Amino acid sequence: MLFFSSLLSSSPTDHTWQRAGPGDERSPCPALNTMANYGYIPRDGKNIKFWHMIHALQAVYNLSLPLALFLAIPGYLLCGSWFRMSVNLADLALHNRLEHDASLVHANTPEGAARAPTRVDPALMHSFLHACPVGRGFRLEDFAKVRVVREAKLPPGKALDAFHAEVSRGESALSWLLMKDDDRNEVPLERIRQWFGEERLPEDWKKPSQPLGLITTRETAVEVKKLIASIRHSGAMDLLPVKR
Repeated sequence: MLFFSSLLSSSPTDHTWQRAGPGDERSPCPALNTMANYGYIPRDGKNIKFWHMIHALQAVYNLSLPLALFLAIPGYLLCGSWFRMSVNLADLALHNRLEHDASLVHANTPEGAARAPTRVDPALMHSFLHACPVGRGFRLEDFAKVRVVREAKLPPGKALDAFHAEVSRGESALSWLLMKDDDRNEVPLERIRQWFGEERLPEDWKKPSQPLGLITTRETAVEVKKLIASIRHSGAMDLLPVKR
């Protein structure tokens, strides 16, 4: 507890939202970019120490310690410097380490490029926002539907391998769990727009009242996998964005 208290006291106290500036690094992950935009991790996105990241994930999103460790360790092992216990956000965009094609709001990595795009793609963002029926928010099956559409558009031979497919399902599960309105089990569209599109904490959002745990997140990712399999099995490929 003393260690985490010292982290808190040494962290920046200004947590107003600021858009990334010239020279600042960002990743393909809206959750991490949002934390940088508010100064919960270094605003320049560089040299983020391991325990600083863990503390920020807990403070901003109320993740349990096991879930925060589960999410952070692969990034530091695959993309950062485990010896220095640090990572740069831009290095999390190294292609096919943790990053993968068929992202919800980021374009695929150009052929031969080492890193994936980290800017939100306006066309993908638009289609994402229009992927659920008019009059309601995003349900878990809507996230699964978008995953099916994105992966169906990958070029031949570029399908996600088992590891990255698992990563993508976990991302969808975690996004839904963090952003949903508990009363309706839906993510309001404006939260999608602000978190994914603007990389800011939605105005009407509150972090989960209870720590979000590893078991719940894993179970939800399994449910996403089942929903994806059901959509593919049904052949329901009439999944084009709904015009509003």
